[in-house]
Amino acid sequence: MNNSSKQLPLFRRRHHDNSTAPNVTSWLLHHRKRLALISIGILTFLFFGSTTSNSSRSADSQGSVLQREPTSYRIDLPVWPTTLDNDHEQQRSAFTPDMFMTDALSRNSDLKAVTAVIYRISQDPDNIVRVVHHLLRYPFIREIYIHNPMTRQKLTVEQLALDINKASHINIEIFDEKNEHLGSFARFTTCAMASFDTCFMQDDTWINPNMDTLYLNMIRYPTLVHAHSPPTLYLDQVRRRFRNSEVSMHSGYVDLQYGTFLQRTEAQTFLTKMGKSSLGKDRIRLADIYFALWTNQYPWILANPIHSAAAATTTLDGSTPEWSSRTYSNILQAARRMQRTLEADLSDAPKDFFERSEEVPTLDERDVRASCTNDRCMFITNMDFIPDPSNLTFNRTEVTSIPDWEMTYDTIGNIPTHEFFAEHAYHMAVDQDPNTCWNTFEKPKKGDYFGLILMGDIRPELLQIYTCNDIQHAEGLFDVEVSKDDNDWVTCKTKPTSGWHHVPPRLRMGLECGQDADSIRAIRIIFRQDGPEPFNVCGLGLDSFVV
Repeated sequence: MNNSSKQLPLFRRRHHDNSTAPNVTSWLLHHRKRLALISIGILTFLFFGSTTSNSSRSADSQGSVLQREPTSYRIDLPVWPTTLDNDHEQQRSAFTPDMFMTDALSRNSDLKAVTAVIYRISQDPDNIVRVVHHLLRYPFIREIYIHNPMTRQKLTVEQLALDINKASHINIEIFDEKNEHLGSFARFTTCAMASFDTCFMQDDTWINPNMDTLYLNMIRYPTLVHAHSPPTLYLDQVRRRFRNSEVSMHSGYVDLQYGTFLQRTEAQTFLTKMGKSSLGKDRIRLADIYFALWTNQYPWILANPIHSAAAATTTLDGSTPEWSSRTYSNILQAARRMQRTLEADLSDAPKDFFERSEEVPTLDERDVRASCTNDRCMFITNMDFIPDPSNLTFNRTEVTSIPDWEMTYDTIGNIPTHEFFAEHAYHMAVDQDPNTCWNTFEKPKKGDYFGLILMGDIRPELLQIYTCNDIQHAEGLFDVEVSKDDNDWVTCKTKPTSGWHHVPPRLRMGLECGQDADSIRAIRIIFRQDGPEPFNVCGLGLDSFVV
């Protein structure tokens, strides 16, 4: 063992046969062995036919959906920096390491330490190095597990070229496949062994430039699956939602490879579901297609550009995505199987491990659509391109293919083309480029809004809306509301000095929000009346903070 590995005692190589590095402390060794044995037991069950006992779920969580009060907006979390700066230093997290020390986490139940689970698929050995180094920039990543299915491309900790000053607090483990090829099922066996309650999954082919904001949205509502999607794939993924109220089905698909937060308990429960499913090995190896669907919840998907790990400045783009017939087939198979399972037990306390209650916030309450390019805010709007799935009823005996199901959405709403969305996606409102714009696609209606949730406090006196629409009197078109806590929104007065500036085209509106809004964490701009045409948002500014 060389000197670098001795300096980093938490970095070690692991195999799925339970081998453990000799320098692990005894309590950690016992803990890891116990978890590894659990994982091996699960794998033995899945691949060689053992039996699993039923376990009942709480009747409170399985009952019929009740009428709910509006969900708390959750911007009162004590994690914001004191002030919102305009420092655009790339990839410096707004969170600090001291926030994730054991004592700090015990005082703040909202913050969550995270285990990153990286699935290695790239033939380029440099990709995994880039991804690990990128994740080390974020203090909430406290552990990194790498699953390496490449038997001919071994990976060692030394190859990761780690800086001890940046990585000494991180536990890094490498899991090599030795016998059975697990496919994407390995994501979940690996997450199930995590030390922390929250996992972040991704492949080693992508770099996520908006980790802070996805994490922030996750800690607002941690029971949901939170994922990045490249804008070019977003419209397809949000069409893959399946609802059947008669059996409490409210399910959605997301591709996990681009970056996804989920709770460890969801991965563990999913292993049980897969074990009881009687799926063949070929489908179990495609487990990531089934996972989000089988949570029986709609994942919260943010449409953000994703960078290639091969060239971290290259963004995944293109206007027409391609999905394999195998993906389509397994999505449909997953939806059909889940509906069949839900139909089989309509009691108040089902024993099939599928949740019946829909988590909050419900789809119509979610307004975070994308991250700001600087990763210091989130773009919000109630204007959704996709019709609510409650307008459609999924029936496993009638739906014959996923492309046909996606086309059904087109019959109940006016959905933009992939080409349109590629030019006018949500993130283009907040990409710090006034020449690119989010377009509402349809005319805004009275009460529609757009705005920001901020990663810091600010007391704004000036609002700027960058737009290519011809606006004469902005103060007559918009109401402006701000909030500093969970639920209370304060209406600001717009000063009569509001005006139009031509280079670049933007509205400038002076704000008087009163003493009740001495500092804010969210702002929304509300249409006072129906708009005459679709509206473009090409950027937003609060005082000197401009995105």
